[in-house]
Amino acid sequence: MGLDIENSIKYVIQDTDWKKKCLIGAFFALGFVIFDLLNLFNNLIGDIKLEQLKPYLTQEYILPIAATVLLLFLAGTILSIFLSGYDACNTNLRIVKPSSALLNWDNFQNLFKVGFKSIIGISVYILTLGLILILTALPALIIVLIAFKLSPILLVISCLLVLAYVIAVCFIWFLYLIAAELAFYTDLKFKSFFNFPLINRFLRKNFLEFFIFVILSFAVNTLICIINTILICTVVGIIAVPFTRFYSFLILNDLSAQFIRQSLEINPNNQ
Repeated sequence: MGLDIENSIKYVIQDTDWKKKCLIGAFFALGFVIFDLLNLFNNLIGDIKLEQLKPYLTQEYILPIAATVLLLFLAGTILSIFLSGYDACNTNLRIVKPSSALLNWDNFQNLFKVGFKSIIGISVYILTLGLILILTALPALIIVLIAFKLSPILLVISCLLVLAYVIAVCFIWFLYLIAAELAFYTDLKFKSFFNFPLINRFLRKNFLEFFIFVILSFAVNTLICIINTILICTVVGIIAVPFTRFYSFLILNDLSAQFIRQSLEINPNNQ
């Protein structure tokens, strides 16, 4: 058992229409690029002092800016839903047909439906994590305050323990979220996000392979981020960022399909 990262990188160009499909995918990947730009804009605003912003905080400027941000957010959301749908459907296809061509960009209604389910399922897990952290924030604060009154050393220890707890919870939840996504890819049904027997099978029975899969996925995303940073620095290379972003999705599609196929011992149909 093992994951073939080389095949995940090369299988894309085996499709005779891979350029066309990747160009379409790059268009929908603009949704993620838009959110990156909005996040950059938000950070930029956060770094600017209020006095510097006052000349622009008038009705003449604030309404067009707000409308532009809202339109970009809506466009980014819609594009991201379609891309998430393609991501899930292409992975599902490769689970049983690893030698198949890339999924066609034709059934947009189904892509939107699957993408919507994917984003909602992921959002449920993220919101649940936030709720867990909020509910445990008060007890953690009480512990820190008690330690502060007793001893500086206890204060440091309690802060470290709280930090370790937050990191551990986020890490475990992150792994569980990845496993839930893999479960969703098996049949594209929303309820599969909460198919805990299948999720636990990925995590417990095949934890070593699952951990390797997570490391490889992280490595792919990190490499793409580095490449995109270099492209952005060249200014002209910015136009290639959506393409590299989409290509990383295709690589992860095949890696995910390989892991699921091997974990569930699925006999691939190569026809």
